[in-house]
Amino acid sequence: MSRLDRFRFGNFRRRKFATIVIICISVLLFSLSILIFFGVFGFRAELVSVAFTEQSENARYNGVGLNLDYIPNVNLIRNPSFEKESSNYSLTVVDSNVKSVYFSPEEVLQSGIDVSRATGAPIRIVSIDASGTMQLRHEGIISGFESASLGQISGIDLSGEGENYNIVKTCTFQNTVTALTDSGTVLADITSDQLSKAYDGGNVSFADICCNGSMIIAVTGDGQIFTSVDGKTFLELAGDDFSEENYSVMACGATANCITILTADKKIYIYESGEYYRVDIPAGLIPVMMSSDANDLLVICEDGTVLRSSNGLVYSVVDTQDIYDERSPEQVINSEERFFILNDDGSVTVIGDDVSFLSGTSGDKDKAVSLTVTDSGQIVASTTDKAVVLISEATDSIINISSRKMSVDKVYEGVNGKLLFSSDGSVYMASVLSDFTLENTIPDDSISSGDLCMIETNNSYTSLEVDESSQWKTAPEEGVWDIYGQGTSLVLTNDCQDGSYAARLSGTTNNQHLLSQKLPGSISDNFIKDKFYKISVNLKSVKGSIVPETIKVWLDGGSTFGTEGMKCSNIKNNYNEYSTVFVVNDLMEGDGGIRLNISFDGVGTVLIDHIYVGPDSIGDSDIPESFSEAVIASSPEAIRLNNLGIGSNGFSDGVFWGVTELSSGATYIDDNGNSTQVSDVRSLEKSLRLVRDASSDPWFVFGSYMSQEQVSDILAYMCGSVSSVYGTLRITNGTALPWSRQFEKIYIEIADTDDCFASDIQRGSYVDYVIGMITRSEYYIDVKDRIVFIDGMRYDGGTMLSSADAHSSSMVFSSYLGMENRDKSFATRLSEAYEEIRTIAPRVTSGGDRGEFISSLDLVGSFSFAQYLDIVMSDSAYFVEMTMINCPISFKHSSYSDYSVFARGEEMKTALEMMGLIKDIAGSERMFTNITDSMREGGQSAADFLDKCSAVQFDRDGDSYIVITNTSDTMQQFVMYNGASSYQSSSVDRYSVTGTHLNTKTLTNSYRRYSLQPGESIIVTLDR
Repeated sequence: MSRLDRFRFGNFRRRKFATIVIICISVLLFSLSILIFFGVFGFRAELVSVAFTEQSENARYNGVGLNLDYIPNVNLIRNPSFEKESSNYSLTVVDSNVKSVYFSPEEVLQSGIDVSRATGAPIRIVSIDASGTMQLRHEGIISGFESASLGQISGIDLSGEGENYNIVKTCTFQNTVTALTDSGTVLADITSDQLSKAYDGGNVSFADICCNGSMIIAVTGDGQIFTSVDGKTFLELAGDDFSEENYSVMACGATANCITILTADKKIYIYESGEYYRVDIPAGLIPVMMSSDANDLLVICEDGTVLRSSNGLVYSVVDTQDIYDERSPEQVINSEERFFILNDDGSVTVIGDDVSFLSGTSGDKDKAVSLTVTDSGQIVASTTDKAVVLISEATDSIINISSRKMSVDKVYEGVNGKLLFSSDGSVYMASVLSDFTLENTIPDDSISSGDLCMIETNNSYTSLEVDESSQWKTAPEEGVWDIYGQGTSLVLTNDCQDGSYAARLSGTTNNQHLLSQKLPGSISDNFIKDKFYKISVNLKSVKGSIVPETIKVWLDGGSTFGTEGMKCSNIKNNYNEYSTVFVVNDLMEGDGGIRLNISFDGVGTVLIDHIYVGPDSIGDSDIPESFSEAVIASSPEAIRLNNLGIGSNGFSDGVFWGVTELSSGATYIDDNGNSTQVSDVRSLEKSLRLVRDASSDPWFVFGSYMSQEQVSDILAYMCGSVSSVYGTLRITNGTALPWSRQFEKIYIEIADTDDCFASDIQRGSYVDYVIGMITRSEYYIDVKDRIVFIDGMRYDGGTMLSSADAHSSSMVFSSYLGMENRDKSFATRLSEAYEEIRTIAPRVTSGGDRGEFISSLDLVGSFSFAQYLDIVMSDSAYFVEMTMINCPISFKHSSYSDYSVFARGEEMKTALEMMGLIKDIAGSERMFTNITDSMREGGQSAADFLDKCSAVQFDRDGDSYIVITNTSDTMQQFVMYNGASSYQSSSVDRYSVTGTHLNTKTLTNSYRRYSLQPGESIIVTLDR
């Protein structure tokens, strides 16, 4: 081979080798660069990765709504149209007869029903059958009432062998009554149909009887003991002859452990194994009476010292404080592990776990002289004037018991909820019941004991009149209007401009006659500087009455505010509006109070209706613009209209169906527990307009007292045409298109708003009862595909017993919850709160596959935008279908110009803006999110990331969303890519701690680092 050939060959080899080396180095460098950029050596290797998936969690997310317990009103005047409110009461039927329904007087008293307004009130009685179905048993109108009466009176024949017995004491065991007479005879089972029998075991004279829960014990004067285990037959216990001691038995007591006697010389002995043993008590104490139950023996001493013992041997002193400093004990009885001591002044000392004192029967006129307690817990006393009264422990007051003109000498213990009493030498048995008389006759067997009765009374005064002894007549507790001036009267009349009522102000003397209302809060609370305000009132003369020449209408704020108002003259015989406008300046501000006054001088009468004091320009709504605009902008998925009070105490029929300024004023309880009446909006029409304008769905709350008529009327208003009464009313109010056609869904929650139902069976039955009333309506077919029935009951047994579509729970979450444990993150505390709700929520065995609804989420404290998102969307809320955030209102009218209309101000602003941002995600399916650990050993794990952040995915109609929040107090980083999925477009929107939009990026095929400061969030949207 030539040198040239060898040169070329060698040169070629060297070039090939170099090329290979270069290529290998290039590949190595390229791979290294990839590893450096993306891999375990890269600057993203220590971060977790977040990506979309296609895997469903089989759970729905239906969005966030608002719970409105109140809707604020710009009118400063409460009850400006003098509308009435209803009060509802639930009672348990004890018995019925022809036209009377009987109840426990104590239950009637504790219910708070104003019996003076019961006459004319509607009454409904429902019962639950063996299958658990609630049915309406009877409807009627109340025509009369007796607060308490001796009912079902029956005489007891105590004559035997020609002897008339005089009872001094009774003792009950099981269903029998044993009586002790003044002649020392024991009569067994005196309430049975058979003739009472005296003990015939020999010539014995009994001193006392008692019961220890397992038998009746009778002790003779000389210490012989007889027992009865059936209350009918007595047998003597064998023992030593106690009479050798020459002691006379005065009283006895028996616990499950021992029998104790008190002798006439004030000594105490116990009986054990056939023998008596002397028991010493603290020196200086003189026992005078005793009583016992199965567990305790109570010994009362002469000076009022009370001793308690469980075994008759060892006694402890009961602290009766200063009760017996000025009074002495007269009688002691026991009932249901409690003792009742009747004192010489008629007062009663109650001793149980605690000591209480009842003075309702003390005094000269109605002083109690004998006392008993029925086995149903009623405390009954006979008085010095031979009447009988019921003593209320709850109110320390008495109820006079009607006794059909029978004088009552003494009362005794009875059985089966009844008592015994003596009258003119005879003994009777009777029940103590409240009697509601109805206008119509009650069909036989239509009402049974234990049925539930619902009574609706009018909760507003119908008239006021100034007493001769004073100038002012202030409104009763439920009212807000006062009157002033001798001869002044106020009467509510249905001759009105709007709603159901108006006020007729009359004066019969030649002086000033004034109608007045004190506005809640101070001048500065109610008025905004440099703003125009309007005062308006509608006035009408009364035909046949003197018409006042001038009516004065003015605001009086003292020296600070001064007076602003007008004079109205030429009052016509139809309603006309009179108005004036003023502006609030610097000099009119202050902390003083302010009143609205309407008056005239001299004799005359005027009708007053539809009063307004508020901003001059309000458009056609009474709702503050700051409130309605914020709600509309947030576009909640649903609005829970708890402000309406449907089927609950305080419901106002005139306000509910009205559309003009008719608010009757709701009772508001502030954070300090103080209650005041505030001006709010409770019009069905106005509430539905707000829901419609916010592009939301209505959520109604039906309370504890729904009737078929009320249900039918509401559905008629929602669905009816001009041919129906309430359809016509809706059109008159300004809405022609039926409301049922303006919403995609109508949520109806049935809840025990007034705690009427005592058992799970009652709760579940009531929900189905109301659902049945809805489905029976002729308008149900128009809404059956839109209605979602929600059971709002709280079940003790852990299972929802109704056929509703879903269940709802309320929830309170505080930003301070668990903060005492600094190791707990926000995510952990939130998860624990939801787990508690999930545990409390009952198991749903019927209905659809819907999740739990949160009917009211009350947020306490301060939250970031990220935390708001986490609260309503995180994985902790996977079982929740929809969350309704509570919306507390500030009733400070001067704050109605901005977000201060909400009690939580800026906090509520952030929450409402959050609702608007996630509106499009509502109705989506929850998906699993792919979150993987970092690639570098020692880097952040997915679990650690999820303790500080939340990452949840939702799919809806071809769009996918991932919401990532940083709820920790440190910056968090992660990487994210599109998961190699194809899509039309994408956006990654980042939001600040207050919800301000910061920037938008596009999701790429490569891993991109994202940093979130504390409280920040991103919402990723993919158009697949």
